[in-house]
This record gives sequence, structure tokens and C-alpha cells, in this order.
Amino acid sequence: MKILFIFTGGTIGSTEVCGVRSADAKGAYVILERYRTRYGIDFEYETYEPYTELSENLGGEHISALVLAVRNGIASGYDGIIVTHGTDTVQYSAAALSYALGLDTVPVCLVSANAPVESAESNGLINLRCAVEFIRLRAGRGVFSVYANAEITDSEGSAPSGFAGDESGVLSAGANAEINDSEVSAPSGFAGVASGCGGAFDDGGKCCVRYSEVLVHRGTRLMPPYAFSDKAESIFGEHYGVFDENLCFTKNKRYRESKDETKPIYPTELSEQSREILVLTPYVGMTYPSVDGVKYLILNTYHSGTLNIKSSAAREFFAEARKRGISVFAVGTTEGLDYSTTAEYAALGIIPHRNISPISAYMKLWLLTSSGRSTDEIALSLGGDRVI
Repeated sequence: MKILFIFTGGTIGSTEVCGVRSADAKGAYVILERYRTRYGIDFEYETYEPYTELSENLGGEHISALVLAVRNGIASGYDGIIVTHGTDTVQYSAAALSYALGLDTVPVCLVSANAPVESAESNGLINLRCAVEFIRLRAGRGVFSVYANAEITDSEGSAPSGFAGDESGVLSAGANAEINDSEVSAPSGFAGVASGCGGAFDDGGKCCVRYSEVLVHRGTRLMPPYAFSDKAESIFGEHYGVFDENLCFTKNKRYRESKDETKPIYPTELSEQSREILVLTPYVGMTYPSVDGVKYLILNTYHSGTLNIKSSAAREFFAEARKRGISVFAVGTTEGLDYSTTAEYAALGIIPHRNISPISAYMKLWLLTSSGRSTDEIALSLGGDRVI
């Protein structure tokens, strides 16, 4: 098995000095050395770094460079590709890669971390090992994100059966990891940490960091990030599959996806900004911006797929958009019962795009318009983006 590691920075590839984390090109090699020390490396690999950046600083040029690097890697015949990436914007890169590659390709796994891999509470090596195993098992084709969610409490917790302590301060690839200030035991295939939380909290109390199962998400189905949380979730909770503590992978029986209904979207180069697309998120008492220079409008919605369409400001805004010929799309909507507000979308010129991640809808529109392709293709399934 031969894997290409593409390092891009992010928390997983960062270093911490005096409490400040920064992207560091050396972080890529720290990741591999930590992995080698913990698990050994029984596969061939090569590395490539198109850029080194904290992911909140990404623009279109970074997306273009990453897509090119992955496409070149696939053409070189690797069995799989692992991209290390920051958690803040991994959803955007995962969607872009999914649309540029489609479903019929070797597995491309994006791996992130909640802390630098040298930190005791980091899930980086957990995620990396499961990505390697996903490729080894040939468990899926296309683009995925592999991530173990953490739950932190302020009380002592008992360790899941099988977790073993380790003085190295490095967590291994695994599910249900629990760290506290007493020794823990660990399941076969994974290693825990023998000492405390590595500074996750400094309140003088007990600290417990528990990792739930290592989830594998389809790249186009990631939810936007939550404030104050580094958890990764799929829309409707429909992840692709899960690794257990013994590195056994189980595909989610409820997971369904359509075959690609259109060809992959590969723009030659994205501009730094998506200047023709405006994305709006609703809030109470909303002030609506100017739409000068805007050709496409994406409206995020409240959790029921609703928007304020009753206020005079909202109705004037939508009327102005229609007058200027701006295409208006609502995302975060689903099939089923409509509210009286959503029933008026058509009359206001709002086109709902149902059962697709809001970030994926945005990236799909950006790629289509940058490639000179019809925006009608947004409605066609690509990269497993639509939940069925």
C-alpha cells in the first residue's frame, strides 16, 4: 500500500509557543514521527506540502492548489491520499475535492485535530490511524473526513474497557478514548494517556476528555462548525461509517447516496474571493446588505428551513434581487411539511436546495460558476452530496 500525505497546516500541523498556536512546516514531520513511534509504519508513503497555513486564512487560491495536488496524486497511482487540514474550514476543502473528483476515485481522507499532535488531548493520531486503515480496507471511494469527537466534562470518568495507559502523552487511533488524572486502560489497537489532560483545563478540578467513535463522513455532507466546538457532524447525523476501538470499520446501514449525475467540476483556478456570490445567515432584526455586483445569493436558513419573509425590509430585499436578475437559493431546507413562510419562497423568487450541506451548496455554486457551467447542475447529485 502506498499513500500520499498532503500537509496543509491547520491545528494538526501547528506548534504551540507561549500559549499561541501557529502553522509550522515542521509540524508535518512531527505528525509522521509521532505516528511512527506509536504504531510503526508498514506502508510506503510520500509527502507533499502545497501550502502551510491555519485554515481560517484559506482563500480560493489555496483550494485550487489543494485540488491540483490531489489530482496529481491520483494520477501518480497512490492507493489513497490523506490530507491534513485545519478544523475551521475542512468542510470547504472536503466539498471542493468531492466536486472536483466525484465518487469514482481512490479514497481521499481529510484528517484534522482538536489540538497539535504533541498535546496529550489531541485526537490527531487517532484520526490519522483510522484514515490509514480506511485506505487499507478499501472501505470506500471518493472523499471523506475522518474525525473522533471529544466530550469534555468536569468530573472523573471511568475508562472504557480495554484502554491502556501510556507515559508518552500521545493518543493512538481509536474510539472512546478517555483521559483523566488517574491511569486508564485501553483496548487493543489503541493507546491512551497515563497522566492528566495535558492542560485541557486549569481550574484545579478533575478533567475528563472522552473520544466517541471515530466517525467517517462523506466529504460533501459535513455540517458547518459550531461555535465553541471542534466536533464534526454529518447532515441528518448520517455519517458514512465508524471505527470501533479494535479498528473494525462498520458502514452505516442507513447511509444512502446517489451515483454521480454530472461530471466532476474542475476549475482551472479559483480567485481569492467568490466575488459574485453573497452568502447570508438570518438573524432577528436583520439588516440586508447591498447586492451591487452580486449574481448569486445563498440564504442560510433557521433550523426548520425558514426565513423571515414577512418584514418589509426582507420583501424589499428579495424584490430588488429579482429585479436585478440575481439567482437566490435557500439552503438548510428539506423535504416534508412546509411552514407558511417556506410556502412563499417561489413567489419571492427563492429556490430551495434541499438535503444538501449549506457549505457544499456554496462550494458547488462557486466551482460551477468559475468553470462556466450551468447553475442548474446544483440540483444534480455529485460526490454523494444529496441525502436520499
